[in-house]
Order: sequence, then C-alpha cells, then structure tokens
Amino acid sequence: MNFSQRIGKEPIDKPLQIDSMSIELRNSLWNYTYEFFADNWIEHIKYFYSSFFRLPVDEVPSTRPIRARGEFKKLFMALDWNKVYEFIELFISYFLSSLNSDRKAQNEFDLRINEELNTILTREYSGYRLSDGKFVKITDNAELSTIEDAKQSSHEKYPNIFTHLDKALTLMSERTNPDYRNSIKESISAVEGICKTLTGEKSGGIGKAMEKLSTDIGMHNAMKDGFKKMYAYTSNEDGIRHAILEQSEVGFAEAKYILVICSAFVYFVIQKIDVEV
Repeated sequence: MNFSQRIGKEPIDKPLQIDSMSIELRNSLWNYTYEFFADNWIEHIKYFYSSFFRLPVDEVPSTRPIRARGEFKKLFMALDWNKVYEFIELFISYFLSSLNSDRKAQNEFDLRINEELNTILTREYSGYRLSDGKFVKITDNAELSTIEDAKQSSHEKYPNIFTHLDKALTLMSERTNPDYRNSIKESISAVEGICKTLTGEKSGGIGKAMEKLSTDIGMHNAMKDGFKKMYAYTSNEDGIRHAILEQSEVGFAEAKYILVICSAFVYFVIQKIDVEV
C-alpha cells in the first residue's frame, strides 16, 4: 500500500481493466518495449510498419531516427486498447524469433518477459496476464499458475499434451473471435492424452487408462473417483461426444474452468509419475 492509499487519497483496490486501458498501463507497456527497440530502431520499425500497421515501409523516415521513433510512438499511442495487446504479442514473437533455434535462450527469454510484463500488468491493474506469449483474461493468479505449471511440466516430455493445453489457451484467449467450444475440446484431449500416453491404452475414453494410471501412481480411490466424475462431466462414457458442448451457451467461464481443472490434473499426474520413476 502506497502513501496515497494509506491516507485515503487513492483506493486500495482498483477495478481490473478488462475492456479498457489506462494511460499509465499504456505508457508502461510502451516504456518496456522501447528498451528492446533501442539497438536498431529503423529495422524494427520497418517490420512493424509492414506486419502490424500495414503501412508502406518506404514511409519510415529512415534517415531521421528521432523522427521515426516519434512517428512510431504516435501509432502505438493511437491504438485501441485491444490492439495494444495484439502489438505486444507480435513484439514477443518477433524478438523470440530473433534467437533462431537456440532453445535455451528462447526459454530464458520467455520466462524473463513473462515475469517482467506480468509485473507491469499486475501493478497497473490489467485484467490480463501473459502466458507463453499470449494474453489471457484472469480472475485469479492461482488459476493462471495452474495452467502455466501444466504447460511447463509437459513441454519437454509430453509435447502432444503441451500442444493440447497451448491450443486450448490460445482458442480461449482470442479477443476478437474466441472459440470456447474447441478450447474445451483441447483441454479434455490433454486429459485423455496424458492418461493414454502414460499407460499405453489405445481404446476410446479413459476408463481403463485411468484405472491403470491410478494403480501405477498410487492414487487414492476417492481422488481417482473425483477425476473420473470430472471427466464424466465433460464427456459421455465412450469418450467421443462431449456433453458440455451440447449446451446452448458455452462461454469464457466454462472454457476457463475446464482448462484449469484439466491443467491441474495433467500437472498432478506428471509430478506423481516423476516421483514414481
């Protein structure tokens, strides 16, 4: 709590910015990206003129870097709030690609930029957090941590599971056209995938795989039954048609709930398997 909050001049808790962006948040994001552009402004600006703003690159005043920075800043500051987040996502992808195929450097960059940008987003009361280069609407930091833990633990050993979780997050997080139904399908597929991958079961559904997995990792019967009920909520018994998807209204709340609980299951199982091994 800062001084102004302690004396009642500023509210202790401000509302999260979901459909807007304060000038303080916008400025903070500009200041952060500014440091990355400092080494080669003209080259970077030309890329974003072409790839993001869809402007002619020959209009970049390349012989006058100070003017180029000024024009670029005006474009950034004039963006709608949602376009600022889109810009930052492309910015992350752009600088990540500059590391080529250096996996260690990419992972270090990803961890660093997630931590630093999420610090800014938290400080400025943004309603979004960065997860693996994508902005996600949040209501609870613990939920985001659950998704991140599952993705990190599956990334190297079980890339197919990581892909399902990453796609579920991407589909849910699209600001202009989110696909909640297919996000749910991907989340469910991560649970099916981890059970079958670890047990070698190939049949439809996860009944046999869940039973075998619970024995392998010493899962308590009550916990096993709880996970089976969770899966039953999202699927019918043959594991083909997902009952929740038959609902007329499937929105962000349902997609996020399924992603969080499926991520928690994946992380739990991987941690238990690693201990057993």
